[in-house]
Amino acid sequence: MKKIDYNSNEYEKIYQECIKNPDSIKNLSIKTGIPKDTLSRHLKKRGFITNTNGKFEINSNIFNIINTEKKAYWLGFIYADGCVYTDQKNHLRFEIGLQKSDKSHLSKLKKFLKSKHKIRIKESSQSCQFGFTDKQICKDLIKLGCVQRKSLILTFPIKTQVPKNLISHFIRGYVDGDGSIYYANYPAEKYVLSILGTKEFLTQMMLEIGIVKTLYKNKRHLNNTYFIQYSVQKELLIVLDWLYKDANIYLKRKNETYLKFKKWIHEKESKKKELKQL
Repeated sequence: MKKIDYNSNEYEKIYQECIKNPDSIKNLSIKTGIPKDTLSRHLKKRGFITNTNGKFEINSNIFNIINTEKKAYWLGFIYADGCVYTDQKNHLRFEIGLQKSDKSHLSKLKKFLKSKHKIRIKESSQSCQFGFTDKQICKDLIKLGCVQRKSLILTFPIKTQVPKNLISHFIRGYVDGDGSIYYANYPAEKYVLSILGTKEFLTQMMLEIGIVKTLYKNKRHLNNTYFIQYSVQKELLIVLDWLYKDANIYLKRKNETYLKFKKWIHEKESKKKELKQL
């Protein structure tokens, strides 16, 4: 087995390869010539956890800092639909659940985390769930504002948690979790974006979007749960165009509704022009 400086560029290349193509410790040891125990110990320091078979479980340091679109998006999504809690064994645990039809989106989150944990299907509730016990990820999520029992106390992340240039991706993630985009035909034809959250969260979110709307109390949910609506079509187009600009990750069905809305707006404008020319 060859010796290697674990602070060298050569080791950094191994680390980057693990990010792109997670493999078993055994196979990586054969490829690199580094003893399995040594390789496992050093990769663990970089956030790669392996199971008893030597296969990578998850990248524990993934939320150490929010510096990419995907990290910002998934943090926003977790703000909306995920939770961190202390289980009966006093371990920090992460859980997220969606409707069964959105299982493919949970699969994207699983791939992003480089996780081998299973997505569980509950036929009785037509839902799917994904969770794991990982102290580092849970601590980082709490540090980033995704605190335990967050439903009534959630606040918008500050700049040191999510930088300004990534805030639209964060909000898109949140909207994919706790927002809805839909078509309404009464009392007039229009599309609507409705977003649920705490008063504090929604107030700051609107300032980031740049269009402030009325906060409505959500009577069907717990205290300090409000919602806002963007239903003025020109405003809605501005908001959605901003959310989806340069977007590479999103909930497919909501993105499809956005595209239908854009097509609908374009057709309405075209008809108006045609009528003016008559």
